[in-house]
Amino acid sequence: MYITMPPRGPARNTDDEHASVFDRFVAQHLASLYRFAVGLSGSTVVAAELVRETLMRAWKRRAHLGESAQTADRLVAMLRELHGRQRPPAARDLTARHPHFAHVPLTYREPLLLQMVYGYSQAQLAEHFDVPLECMATRLAQARVMMEGTA
Repeated sequence: MYITMPPRGPARNTDDEHASVFDRFVAQHLASLYRFAVGLSGSTVVAAELVRETLMRAWKRRAHLGESAQTADRLVAMLRELHGRQRPPAARDLTARHPHFAHVPLTYREPLLLQMVYGYSQAQLAEHFDVPLECMATRLAQARVMMEGTA
């Protein structure tokens, strides 16, 4: 296999700057991303793999990523997409490890996890899932009721 060296000069400095921004961003969000992945998949092993693959994809796009909340949203979206591809084995599902989530549909579970793990506001969740604010408020309330009904 032939490997080329990275370019020298300003292009390399720019790449180093992107790598530095990426490293800071990952350090800031890694724990939350992992907790969300565990909550979504129900498995620490699957969660670690999801986070690893998500960060590999993000690394490839590091020149286009920043340190904003939108970047965190992109990481969550990447992770959700990867998780969706890995379903449906029941052992990977949150319901397999946490029976109180068994009857909470994914439509309600995901926003609740994002709010609990990442601290998303209802407005942020409504924008993220592209639904009206009132709809998101209702989903979160219903998810809590479903959770309390099994606790």
